[in-house]
Amino acid sequence: MDLMGQLGDLLNQYGGGQSGQAEEEVEQHFDQFAKAAPASSMAEGLLAAFADTQQTPSFANQTASLYGASGGDTKAQVLNALLAVGGPMLMQKMAGGGGGSMLGGLLGGGGGGGITGMLGGLLGGGGPSMLEGLLGGKQHVTPEIAAQVPDSVVEKLADQAAEQDPGIMGQLSQIYANHPTLIKTLGGAALTIAMSRMADRSRQG
Repeated sequence: MDLMGQLGDLLNQYGGGQSGQAEEEVEQHFDQFAKAAPASSMAEGLLAAFADTQQTPSFANQTASLYGASGGDTKAQVLNALLAVGGPMLMQKMAGGGGGSMLGGLLGGGGGGGITGMLGGLLGGGGPSMLEGLLGGKQHVTPEIAAQVPDSVVEKLADQAAEQDPGIMGQLSQIYANHPTLIKTLGGAALTIAMSRMADRSRQG
């Protein structure tokens, strides 16, 4: 039986994105959706929440929230995806001479010294050379490193990556589609948007 057949009237409540339900009820309904919906449908729903510009926080903010609630393996997946998209642009800025101050701001430091100090801790002493490897796609963030990266850094990376390629929203949606418990941390508005999209998708066949 398809998603519409399993959930019936519940799906109808979320058509058009206006459920009128209390947040606690929305979360309970989302649990039911998550048990029945395939990962592809869940990814579409989350993408709709990411892309919404009126009812939810920014994509970067939502990404940081999800990242903060994630385990090390998922954090590494997310960080590597963000760096794969945004890394080349950051490398170009470094090559253009703006790398020190720009990366200092991105990583929460204040110029070259701040970058070196922070990266020395986060990247196991690899420093700038390791950063260049990560941005250039030659090295990957491990779960151990990803677990130490602050949410604020991820938010800035997500903002940079989305500016470079909005398709990153779809990539992260696919990563988190298999983690509905984490998606619930985004709150009622995001869940309502996600379920509305899943409901519409189910109706379309």
